Amino acid sequence: LLKPLNMALEQGSPEGSFAEPLLEQNSEKDAEQKVSVPRVAVNLANAIVGAGIVGLPGALKDAGFGFGCALLTAMAVATHLSVSALVAAAELLGGCEDYGALARQALGPKAEVTVLFGQFVFDVGAALTYLIILGDTSVAAVKFGIANPPGILRPLCILGAALLMLPLCLFRDVSSLEKTSALSILAVAVVAV
Repeated sequence: LLKPLNMALEQGSPEGSFAEPLLEQNSEKDAEQKVSVPRVAVNLANAIVGAGIVGLPGALKDAGFGFGCALLTAMAVATHLSVSALVAAAELLGGCEDYGALARQALGPKAEVTVLFGQFVFDVGAALTYLIILGDTSVAAVKFGIANPPGILRPLCILGAALLMLPLCLFRDVSSLEKTSALSILAVAVVAV
């Protein structure tokens, strides 16, 4: 398993067109604009709370409270070990700053393509999950607030969700979502209480 990593360290990166990164690298200006720890914490909390809070009650119901908590603890440990291994590999390979660069440097260009495809599939899945939740809850919320809603309520809710979410999807950098992430965490807290 470590043989490709050791070979990459000994030989350096291969020459040729396949050694070039698939995505453009950060410029010096981007490197100067590092994201602060609080901004990262807000975005991370939003990712954890947003995705996890939706499925957690059903998972605990199906698994049982005790076994569900044991599974949650095991996944927390596995996540900690995985992130620690990623950080150690990035430091060993010269400070790679994203998954694609780390995969390319450690395992080659095919690994970078695989990682980027995996990230794309994960992001599309998360977006679809949010749209499904929004579609299920928005119609009920509008019916609760309006006595006689129009007959085309579901398409109106879908259009409203698209108009609300599309601008948020067009940012080049997730750090731009700091304010909306904080609002999202606040909304989840209000709903939970």
